[in-house]
Amino acid sequence: MKKEYRLGILNRNIKFQDILRRYRIIFYSVLVFWTILMTFLLLWKIYDLKNEQKNLVLNEVKIITKRDTSFINWTLVHGGYCVLNYDSNTVFKKYLGEKLKGLSTKNIGSQKLSDEKIIVRTVGINPINPNNNPDEFEREALQKFKSGAREIFATDTINGKNFFRYVFPLNVKKECLICHAKEGYKIGEIKGAYSIAISTSNYEKYLSHQIRNDAILHFVIWLIGLFGALVVFKALFKYANELKLSQEQFYEFLDNAPLSAFIKDKEGNIVYMNKVAEESLPEQYRDGKWKGLKDSDIWPKDIVESLRKNDLEVLTTMKSKVFEETTVSDGKRNVWLTHKFPFKDNSDGNVYIIGIEIDITERKEKEEEIKKYMKKLEEINKNKDKFISMLAHDLRSPFTPILGYTDLLATSAEYLTYQEIKEYAHSLDIIVKNQFQLLENILDWSRLESGRLKLEPTELNLFDEVKKVINLYQPFINDKEIKIIEKIDPSYEIVTDQHSLNTILRNLISNAIKFTPRKGEIRVLAAKENGFYKIQIIDTGVGISAENITKIFGGVSGYTTRGTNNEKGTGLGLSICKELVEKLGGKIWVESEVGKGSTFSFIIPNMKIEEK
Repeated sequence: MKKEYRLGILNRNIKFQDILRRYRIIFYSVLVFWTILMTFLLLWKIYDLKNEQKNLVLNEVKIITKRDTSFINWTLVHGGYCVLNYDSNTVFKKYLGEKLKGLSTKNIGSQKLSDEKIIVRTVGINPINPNNNPDEFEREALQKFKSGAREIFATDTINGKNFFRYVFPLNVKKECLICHAKEGYKIGEIKGAYSIAISTSNYEKYLSHQIRNDAILHFVIWLIGLFGALVVFKALFKYANELKLSQEQFYEFLDNAPLSAFIKDKEGNIVYMNKVAEESLPEQYRDGKWKGLKDSDIWPKDIVESLRKNDLEVLTTMKSKVFEETTVSDGKRNVWLTHKFPFKDNSDGNVYIIGIEIDITERKEKEEEIKKYMKKLEEINKNKDKFISMLAHDLRSPFTPILGYTDLLATSAEYLTYQEIKEYAHSLDIIVKNQFQLLENILDWSRLESGRLKLEPTELNLFDEVKKVINLYQPFINDKEIKIIEKIDPSYEIVTDQHSLNTILRNLISNAIKFTPRKGEIRVLAAKENGFYKIQIIDTGVGISAENITKIFGGVSGYTTRGTNNEKGTGLGLSICKELVEKLGGKIWVESEVGKGSTFSFIIPNMKIEEK
């Protein structure tokens, strides 16, 4: 199933212009929010300052009120009368006359009307002094006191100027009845009030000063926030541009890399492949058709299991690892040296696997060949050691009888009969010829192994070549009374290497003589078949078991056994025969049955004589 991805640096579908546009929108949104927030905080601060101012004024007037009422109460308690005085004249004498003679008074009002900063006075309902008549604000306060109000505080205008107004009720005391009894006053009734008016000018100046300072402070904070936002978003813009540049450089490197490169996630979804990696895919998944697929959609199950196992190791350890991985593309097996390393994309928090691969298929094939050659070489060396040991023994052993015969002939010849001397000479001849055959085989094997054997095609008469070999072994044939039958057309002319043909015939005929019992039969046949000369050596010897037939052409470790007259061999001759026949462009094989004999057959073609 195909799947779309939204990654960070790994996502080539990112539109960085859209990202920058989103950043701008976010920046302006943050700027508007910051402006609204700072404006709201400033307004809240102004509101708080006004409340603070109100509480400050209220506390001040309460202090003044408490001070003045304390004087009034103290005067009354001590038998005097206290009336607020607004100027230098004793206003109360004008209205009370002789009633107050001999009584002390207390001037508790130090403020003057001319100040117009603070006005303190007492007002009453139907006062004796007309100046103590309440104004509109004070009249409303007196009404509210009747309804249970304890104090009144508010702003008001006096003569066109703003004042804070505070009115506090005055209750009738016993001492008040001295002057106001005839007016029907009763103790405890509210018949007047203590009124204070404080100009707002100083407070407004202070408030304006505070508001100005707070406005400046908030503006500075707003500027700091704006600067911070600018720094942050500038960094974001820079990061986006650097991310774009990094992505372009990252993929440019992978696109142009001479190695196979891929990216996939932990579920095996393929995120990226360069052109080299695409070439390793089956035909149907190339040219971008792999996009949105998993590795399991492309490779067989056994390959996917191996790939996922390696991926899991990288993701678990979060360390880079190197693996040898195998894939199959269009029926061809490919081996890769893959360097996988984890990559965490901070934009989405996911971990991906980036792989760099080198095709080592050819190298692995050569390694396999080298392993085979090394194994073969080890076997050859092992067999050589065995062969050299055996060869040393075989070369040394015949010298014991040779030295015995020669010593006997040298020291006692005058005491021997002619027949005895003839028998000793015959035995020496057989031993020396066997040794000569062994040395010839060793030399041929050495030349074959070292590649120094050169073929020199020449025209030969096949009958004459066979006859030469039979004549060479005639003493052995006569000794075992073996019957030799030759069926070769004397007209057969063959073009081949004389030494190689002679070596093949010598080894096959000598083996036939060795393993044929006394009075046995050996036939040498030749015929033409499909442009080849087919030559067969057929004996009535002991035969070879099916198990040992597979060993007789096995080189220096080939099969060997003693002949019917206890003749010894090295097992080297038949191996030489096989190599020489194949070098001449032919083929050799054997058919045998234990107790009935063997048939060795080989075919060789006519070779071309190179012009000198």
